[in-house]
Amino acid sequence: MKLENKIAIITGMASGIGRAAAFLFAEEGARVLAVDIQKEAGEEVVTAIREKGFTAEFFHRNLTDLRQIREMVDKSIQMFGRLDILYNNAGVDFPGTVLEVTEEDWEKAININLKSVFFSCKYAVEQMIRQKTGGVIVNTGSVASVVATPQRAVYDTAKGGVLQLTKSIALDFAEAGIRANCLIPGIIATAMTNVEGSVSAPPALEGTYQPLGRMGTPEEVAKAALFLASDDSSFITGTALVVDGGYLLH
Repeated sequence: MKLENKIAIITGMASGIGRAAAFLFAEEGARVLAVDIQKEAGEEVVTAIREKGFTAEFFHRNLTDLRQIREMVDKSIQMFGRLDILYNNAGVDFPGTVLEVTEEDWEKAININLKSVFFSCKYAVEQMIRQKTGGVIVNTGSVASVVATPQRAVYDTAKGGVLQLTKSIALDFAEAGIRANCLIPGIIATAMTNVEGSVSAPPALEGTYQPLGRMGTPEEVAKAALFLASDDSSFITGTALVVDGGYLLH
């Protein structure tokens, strides 16, 4: 098993990519602290993981609140004794050009898509340094981390920040044995794209954005996250792993 006896925090795990990753990491031997603001859905995921004989605990938290972010890391130590892997997956889409985005919109989008990632990394890195055993951070970016996407000004801003934050952490803490990498998903069949459960491209996207002609599945992205979280990528840090069906080829 690729994550045997590893302790992993996964955020945004009540649905989509995070849900798939919670199952996969647990199946690969990790003990998972599953964190989401959606209490009922998150608990259902953890119950399903346990029914398969794997180890997971649900922690209901709002990750726009710094106190609750710190509590998340503390909970990992309280329950499992350490933290080996942080997978920051929580995020929301947020449409609008700069003319349409209000200050309230800005705060909401930045708080969940960037602030929560920044401070989750901060508190995780502090813990990993205390442990003196290193650790792994995987952050979910987006193709919007790399190129502009239509009418997504604040989303693009936040996801661009996630990629640069990941590189900064990788550079600053390599000597502490901490690796940090960023996933760059394309258009994935999740609730965020309103097509969860189907990989057929909507007519407006078909043959346009992703040359492979379909959307990715949460499981495909979760497998990429597993690679970055495991020792299979032990010499990889500060990079962006693109899982986009060719989106960025345009």
